[in-house]
Amino acid sequence: MNTSHGSAVLRNSRRQAAAINAQIITRADRHMKPSAAWLRIPEFNVLIFSFLLNLAWEVWQVPFFRGMADQPHWLGVKACTQATFGDAGIALAA
Repeated sequence: MNTSHGSAVLRNSRRQAAAINAQIITRADRHMKPSAAWLRIPEFNVLIFSFLLNLAWEVWQVPFFRGMADQPHWLGVKACTQATFGDAGIALAA
């Protein structure tokens, strides 16, 4: 059996598979709205996930801080949100 012929067929099939994958990705990108293109950016997904996770974490910590339970609700929400933005920024930088 001619091994050079077999390897040439394998190379061609890999090229064809790569071309098909490129067409699929291009077709998917073409149908995606330009306003939704930022959803494909990994950093944006990390930022959103870390923001939501850290917001829950900050809210769950409220009972352990002196004076937080006595504050008006809006001040507690602002403090937790500010800490959450800091945590999300740290996660993005990491």
